[in-house]
Amino acid sequence: MFVQFLGDPHPRFAAGNIFSASGRVLLPVAADNEVRKAYSGYYAYFVTYNIDESKRVVTHHVASSLRPQEIGLNYERPYELTGDRLVLRYPVSDDSGGTNTRVIVWRRAESLRR
Repeated sequence: MFVQFLGDPHPRFAAGNIFSASGRVLLPVAADNEVRKAYSGYYAYFVTYNIDESKRVVTHHVASSLRPQEIGLNYERPYELTGDRLVLRYPVSDDSGGTNTRVIVWRRAESLRR
């Protein structure tokens, strides 16, 4: 499974396109704070997963991530599945040492097959 999260609104660069014509080279035209803001507003990872229906927990086995320190980690996420909605609700630490609950809601897309 591959997941991407993008902040809204997504930041723009004052210089416009900051990549070379091939799209492979980041040009030195964006300010450091612009790059930092863009990076911190985006998150992506690739996982395999297992579901324990009796515990109602899905475990994500991180194969790759925008955050390299996560590669190889396993994240257990309690889930609720109702109709076409999947809700993941789990604790996360905040920058002040406290704990918050992150809630991610997925909805099954309608089939494109006819």
